[in-house]
Amino acid sequence: MSPGATVTFAVSAVGNLPLSYQWQTNGVNLTDGSIFLTGSSVSGSRSSTLTISGPNGVTEANNATYSVLVSNSLGSVSSTGAVLTVIVPSAPGTRVTLIHWFPQGAKDGRTPNGLTKGMDGKLYGTTQSGAPLYGTIFSLTTNGVLTNFVAFAYTNGEAPQAALTQTADGNLYGTTSGGGDDGVGTIFKVTTNGTLTTLYSFMGDSINPYSALVQGADGSFYGASANPSTSYGNIFKMSPDGSVTNLYSFSGGADGASAAGALLPMPDGNFYGLSRSNGAPFWGDVFRITPGGTFTSLYSFTGGNDGYSPAGALVQGSDGALYGVTTRNVFAGFQFYGTIFKVTTNGVLNPIYTLNPAFGDGMYPSAGLLLASDGNFYGTTEFGGAHGQGTVFRITPGGAFAKLVNFDGIDLGAHPRAALVEGADGALYGTTSTAGPAGFNLGYGTIFRLSFTDAQIITQPANVALLPGGNASFNVAVFGAPALFYRWQKNGTNLLDLGNISGSATRTLTVANVGSAEAGTYSVIVSNSLGSVPSSGAVLSIIPVPAFQSFTKTNTNFRFTWSSATGQKYQVQYRSNLVLGNWSNLGNVINATGSLATASDPISTNRQRFYRVYLLP
Repeated sequence: MSPGATVTFAVSAVGNLPLSYQWQTNGVNLTDGSIFLTGSSVSGSRSSTLTISGPNGVTEANNATYSVLVSNSLGSVSSTGAVLTVIVPSAPGTRVTLIHWFPQGAKDGRTPNGLTKGMDGKLYGTTQSGAPLYGTIFSLTTNGVLTNFVAFAYTNGEAPQAALTQTADGNLYGTTSGGGDDGVGTIFKVTTNGTLTTLYSFMGDSINPYSALVQGADGSFYGASANPSTSYGNIFKMSPDGSVTNLYSFSGGADGASAAGALLPMPDGNFYGLSRSNGAPFWGDVFRITPGGTFTSLYSFTGGNDGYSPAGALVQGSDGALYGVTTRNVFAGFQFYGTIFKVTTNGVLNPIYTLNPAFGDGMYPSAGLLLASDGNFYGTTEFGGAHGQGTVFRITPGGAFAKLVNFDGIDLGAHPRAALVEGADGALYGTTSTAGPAGFNLGYGTIFRLSFTDAQIITQPANVALLPGGNASFNVAVFGAPALFYRWQKNGTNLLDLGNISGSATRTLTVANVGSAEAGTYSVIVSNSLGSVPSSGAVLSIIPVPAFQSFTKTNTNFRFTWSSATGQKYQVQYRSNLVLGNWSNLGNVINATGSLATASDPISTNRQRFYRVYLLP
């Protein structure tokens, strides 16, 4: 059953009249009227037909076992239970489930921020308000049991805006944007059993911290905050001794204005991040900052196809490049709704996908990407999709994009603003900022789970043609429930990492120093606990080194042939001697259509010519 439907349960009973009916859910009597905080209403609770309807219809909050107690003057009997299961639509191979929501008046807070996977397998997070006023810290099991173990009281902080960070000591660290000694924010530490310690209360030129903390190799924490004297923001550093320094203040010029999200610590010891706006042409930038505060702008967005107004944090891909999102862009003169890009650590940026709401992609991503264990990136858009309330998407490093979930404003909530996180069970978890099963009037966000139901190959391995001695690489893009396993084959026979073969049990197979013995068809079987799927075959062809085969003279033309490979491009060149002068092209590039290629040259008054042919890449 999809969300929004009207559901009817009916029973037929016989016996001495009159018969009485009492419908129950999970053993609790139902009454006619609204079901508080679910947006649904019940009618017929004391009749033979029970109906669940309402403005939002049924949602996952109505999932339960329904039964009816039928009685008369001689006794009573209970029916067997009928299970209602509401399933939110999602892309094939996935299942999205609401596992917690934050209704009005609930004691567990309102408006959740991002989640963090703990060492104990639980998820940890914060809410921006509620319980009763100032926000909370909670833990969540992967089956949806939420425990609220800290309620901020203003004096120890107010309104956290970001996810928590867990460090090697097992404690969780975070910030509040308000409260504390001067009412402008705190840095705190909390144990997983709820002991909260305020480490620092902000004051002076750095206030209202809003990003998640990251820990550097020096043990210090780094984050972003506002600046009371400008509108451009700071990057601050808290040393292991608890002292806090303002590491860098944005000027609003070529360096940008305000960090868009958390910094990304990299193996080179530096941090990489995004500024929301300004920069060289005022559209935001990519930057690097050292632990000592040396700031370098690596790339300034132009407001065109590359996008503008980046959001969230960067993430490093397996290729070493950094990946991120912008909220907007302009392409071919048209306004679009964000890009997904990759950028090298020396500032070479390439857009890999442009979000287009006409395709249902969603629009305005407000958080960075997650690199999941299957090698793909996952993210969210705050708006757009089938219901205009945001989406979850997947994109491969090569740019193959797929929308996985449409938020509906009811069941799953609406407007996700935080990055996803991969749980210990391999599923992806995220939050929405508003709504829920009761709709927009009573809902203040949700936590959802996106799990995988099989293994799928997104991008098949491609054919490779190489000269002898080259290195061939075959790879697939896949997704599915972890753990994913790979078994590469050649002509249907399993390969092992021996000799010139490597990566036979990974997503990428490499065949080094190829020769005629390596020619053949390569494929991979991808499997997990739910099943397996074979890829299509990719052919490795060995291109022969061009070698002249024949020479003929006809009238005034000199004609020659050489060994070739179908589909390859060749260029013939000549020169009058082998000592002086440069090689010149003879005619245009020749596209081979078989095992031999041919060219001719008018003899004219030429006394002597030397020829060569080479394979073009």
